[in-house]
Amino acid sequence: MLSPLTKANLYLKTFGFFKVPLIWICRPKIVKLDSAGVEVKIPLRRTTKNHLNSMYFGALAVGADVAGGFMAMSKAQNRGEKVSLAFKAVEGRFLKRPEADVHFICNDGELIDQM
Repeated sequence: MLSPLTKANLYLKTFGFFKVPLIWICRPKIVKLDSAGVEVKIPLRRTTKNHLNSMYFGALAVGADVAGGFMAMSKAQNRGEKVSLAFKAVEGRFLKRPEADVHFICNDGELIDQM
């Protein structure tokens, strides 16, 4: 039997391949998943780094999208609800150049439960 984390990663890979190819190209991996939050890693590889050897902004946006979206989607699926998620607004601050794998963390599980 597969662990919940393995199932989540398989779902994410399948979803990326069939629905959002940029997710599949960036190869995100869920490294932590519980009811309170999710942690997603995007590896710095040839397809995610730019000519300065740092991560493309688009790959960073994929990581943010997957971290927040996966938490909301998994909670909706656990409740048996069908939802389609879209961004209303996006805001970000860049503190330094991402020159290695980047981890995206969403700890809004309780907030999502209240919605």
